[in-house]
Amino acid sequence: MNVHFEDRRLLPIREKVEAGIRLSYEDAVTLYRTNDVLALGYMANTVRERMHGNVTYFNVNRHINPTDVCVASCRLCAFGKQKRDPNSYTMSLEQVWETAGKGWSEQITEFHIVGGLHPELNLDWFCKMLSGLKERYPQIHLKAFTMVEIGYFARREKMTIRDVLIKLRDAGMDSMPGGGAAGRDARFCHLHSAGLSPR
Repeated sequence: MNVHFEDRRLLPIREKVEAGIRLSYEDAVTLYRTNDVLALGYMANTVRERMHGNVTYFNVNRHINPTDVCVASCRLCAFGKQKRDPNSYTMSLEQVWETAGKGWSEQITEFHIVGGLHPELNLDWFCKMLSGLKERYPQIHLKAFTMVEIGYFARREKMTIRDVLIKLRDAGMDSMPGGGAAGRDARFCHLHSAGLSPR
């Protein structure tokens, strides 16, 4: 296929992609920094077709945000609120489980769960939330908690990142979303980065 690459830095990467050669860290950084979205999409589709032919997989998920209370006060965030804010909310465990069930059908494959850094909800509360969801919806994949949340749990509970991940995994967490992986929390990338696999 004759595709025009505006970003010439991508041409050596294209050769690797088309030859099925694994990309390097430097290649990944180049891909991250490019504005040539069409070229990026072309290469991603090349890999998809090599791996899966003319088949595309979709994930049907439901977002659950148990709380918007957050101690971080990030300037870019329009979601988090201080606990004293009258417009903030924190669900009970029963409300989380009820929210998961609203409009649920067998087409839903995943619950995507993130929230704020709540000053009072401890790790055990979130483990109960996960185990309750797994008990009610055992076939659903639980993707939960940003890397920032994991770091916060570890600091708050005085635990290692690994031990927090093990506890959450054992409670039912299957994977983590990619959001929140910026800056110093990038090292908390996902379960595999800590040498763990989903249950």
